[in-house]
Amino acid sequence: MTDPSAIKDKLLAALQTVRATSAQYDPASGHVVVQLSTGMALSFDARLAAGLEHAQPCDLSQIEVSPTGAGLHFPALDADLYVPSLLAGILQPEQLGGGPGHEAKKCLGQPKAEDLHTYVVHWSAEDQEFVATCIGFPSLSWLAPTPDLALLGVRNLVRSALADLAAEGQQPPAPRG
Repeated sequence: MTDPSAIKDKLLAALQTVRATSAQYDPASGHVVVQLSTGMALSFDARLAAGLEHAQPCDLSQIEVSPTGAGLHFPALDADLYVPSLLAGILQPEQLGGGPGHEAKKCLGQPKAEDLHTYVVHWSAEDQEFVATCIGFPSLSWLAPTPDLALLGVRNLVRSALADLAAEGQQPPAPRG
């Protein structure tokens, strides 16, 4: 018998390699449609994605795909979505469908604490690298040559900060967006 956690780990690792090649908003369905490097497309109701839940159609009309294809940026909302997280179903887990025992929730699990925070990645002309920050932890930042690596770096910092706060019995800052 195959270990379900090993299957889940392999699946999540494979999802990290899938990239967006284009994205658009379909006002007729209310869905964001993302063309993937696999030749498949991902379509999701914009209201399910954290940061897009209250967006108006005009806010969703422009979607920028990051140079690496790992991120989607909505300039009108200053919101970003990470494609591997979308593929893993980390939108708003309670909206994935079904009740508390829904199969998607069992398979995907709950988002990690660092997934609940809002991150910003921008180019720093001064440093000649991308810098990623977390709104809930304004003193943390990470520089990297690509937006994906900057985001990964600051997420790891936030994960460590959350673990340190928990070990000290302190309350972490509430996720903000």
